[in-house]
Amino acid sequence: MANFAILRTEKLKTVQDVAGSGSHIFRLRDTPNADPARKSENKILVGGESNLLHQVVQNRIETGGTKARVRKDSVRAIEFMLTASPEWFEKASPEKLEKWQDANVAWLKGRYGEENVVSAVLHMDETTPHIHAHVVPITKDGRLSAKDFIGGSRHRLQKLQSDYSEAMKGFGLERGSEKSIAKHQDIKTYYKAVDSAKKEKLKMPKIEEPPRYFGRDEYTKKLKGRVRKVLTNAKYWKHEYLRLKGNSNSKAVEEAEKKTKETEERKKKIESQLAEILDKKIAVDEEYSRYKEKKEQEVQGLTEQNGRLKEKNKILRRENEKLSKSKTYKLKPS
Repeated sequence: MANFAILRTEKLKTVQDVAGSGSHIFRLRDTPNADPARKSENKILVGGESNLLHQVVQNRIETGGTKARVRKDSVRAIEFMLTASPEWFEKASPEKLEKWQDANVAWLKGRYGEENVVSAVLHMDETTPHIHAHVVPITKDGRLSAKDFIGGSRHRLQKLQSDYSEAMKGFGLERGSEKSIAKHQDIKTYYKAVDSAKKEKLKMPKIEEPPRYFGRDEYTKKLKGRVRKVLTNAKYWKHEYLRLKGNSNSKAVEEAEKKTKETEERKKKIESQLAEILDKKIAVDEEYSRYKEKKEQEVQGLTEQNGRLKEKNKILRRENEKLSKSKTYKLKPS
């Protein structure tokens, strides 16, 4: 089974971006994907443990960038995440892991300049070990330019992946398929996908029988929301399968493919159930309309009958009054 070298990048443009990244790297805030009991296993490879990463980056810009001007769209630092297939770490000895981390730091310094690599931390407290590194993109002539470091085109990103994989070749790591339809993911998107995959349970939404008369619109709205969630999950796993197929390990591909098939089956079942429920709703609506019309007719009939009875009652009351007067006259003494 092939093991792959994996590289992700994130452009940090503002002070807040850099500070937020630092708080995650040094575990200064809650990190759902990390195991607090293993925090001590993390290792600082470059720089020191500090909540002032943004200040370290600013210092490098001021001291190294003789021509550096920080504009609104400037990239202050590039965050790299360097890792490999989970299976590789499962078999790697402590000595091999140490050589791997040293090789990663050496590659970053050799490619971007030792002074520009201001921080690198090995995380061992998450599912798969990885290195987070921060590089300030100061060029040899003193400009602040992320474009010169990692470019922006897909071709430049592909070359970056190829160069990194070549550097990791000695550890038995390969590059993912260059002809893959998969796109380069930034670090935020990568973590979001990992978190979604961990939380995904692919449960069938609960579908109750529709109410007979009242609350049908609210019921339909909730049902459509549940179905929409299942369809969204199906699209996510289909995309994840296509991405992993060309750019990750076979175990992840098999898992994503399995998830895709499961969600496609659930999607069809849910769509079928939705059609059935909507048919029932139409039938209930028609039945309710007939029921409503019948009751309205009955109410109208009763109203008319009540009116007739009231008139009849008035007539009877007048006749009764006449009879009472007539009896009183007859009984009067002569």
